[in-house]
Amino acid sequence: MKKIFILSLLFIISAAGILAADQTASVKSFTGKVEYRTGDGPWSPVSTGMKLPLGTMISTGFESKAVLIIGNSTLNVAPLTRMR
Repeated sequence: MKKIFILSLLFIISAAGILAADQTASVKSFTGKVEYRTGDGPWSPVSTGMKLPLGTMISTGFESKAVLIIGNSTLNVAPLTRMR
């Protein structure tokens, strides 16, 4: 019984580690004015390849767009979007 409990606990810890490790979005590409900010900080321009941590706000301007990679998924951010 004790072995089952320990194995279950190790499985839960490793699963939580896998989920926590992928808490960033990577900027694959962008066009136009695309900015980000963390917390209440200032808005800054994104750059290709940069990592955006969980909770980062991203904003796209007129005729601007961004492509973000989150884990195995691709997120296309349309013009005039503000999202976290």
